[in-house]
Amino acid sequence: MINAASISHDDTSSNRKRSLRAKFQLIGPAFSDIVICIIIGLIFTILPAFALQPYRRGFFCADETIRYPYKHSTVTTIELYIILLSMPILTIIATEVFRIITLSRSEPIMSTLVNKSCDLTVRFITFFAHCFFGLLLTFALTQTTKLAVGRLRPHFIDVCKPNITLTSCSNPYVYILDYECQGGTERLVKEARLSFFSGHSALSMDVAVFCVIYMQARLPRRIYGVTVLPVLQASLLGIALLIGLSRISDYKHHWSDVVVGFLVGSAIGYYSAVILGKVFERSDAKLQVESKIGAAETRPEDTTRPLSFVSPMAASLTTPPIATQVPHQQSNDIITNNPHHNSS
Repeated sequence: MINAASISHDDTSSNRKRSLRAKFQLIGPAFSDIVICIIIGLIFTILPAFALQPYRRGFFCADETIRYPYKHSTVTTIELYIILLSMPILTIIATEVFRIITLSRSEPIMSTLVNKSCDLTVRFITFFAHCFFGLLLTFALTQTTKLAVGRLRPHFIDVCKPNITLTSCSNPYVYILDYECQGGTERLVKEARLSFFSGHSALSMDVAVFCVIYMQARLPRRIYGVTVLPVLQASLLGIALLIGLSRISDYKHHWSDVVVGFLVGSAIGYYSAVILGKVFERSDAKLQVESKIGAAETRPEDTTRPLSFVSPMAASLTTPPIATQVPHQQSNDIITNNPHHNSS
């Protein structure tokens, strides 16, 4: 009895150790990823705001591209952040809930969502984490480029009001570098030197491209028709395009700043979805299991089919029999020509 009790105690303690080790292996990498993301966000938020200054660039007196009036943003920074967070959150939740409901047709909707709430939570955290990390990469690259290039915004002259005289601009093709800004606050003047490239365009396009690729990988091609999915994807891209184009009409960026922002955001959105998140690989592996589960469920229309009915997908997945069936007419010919067959 003593030996059995001690053995049972040892097994229990070893199981606890293995359980703790497994939990640490899951929590440890996730915790380190969170810490890294926080550090990246703090570095590229605090340093550019308080410690770093953009490259001081001069201008030509005849440069009309920097003489537009100052306007308030159509899409403010706070509104942009709300869009950037709500777009992937709503897209991922709606997509995963739709998949769970459509793949579990024989069960009630509420019980299905409750039973698979853990899977839904894990998928949401996984995909949203990849999208958020792509946002951090875009933000870091945008901040670094803005400070390094120091391109003047279209409203620079209106905000800066440089202390240049008519003598200094007697030759419109002289590059003015020795000047001081007399108008606007220090923050506005600093922001007026951060035109390239557009952060609004890059961040919004990054999220839109990620969501479009994610939906392409996780949703079926037909959702109550063939046009629903393309319309949803085009709507997400349209929101990103409108945000970027508003920066041109608000005189916050040159058109080239917005175009480069779109390209950078698209590249990082593709990277975070396909290469980092592996949405197509995850979907392929998952759909192999889910398709078997869905095929095993009885659908209402299946009761009207004959017992010998085989769907095209199931027929393509089944192994063809080794022996081939001989046609009826050919079998009669074989029997007739058989020398051992006695015809009546």
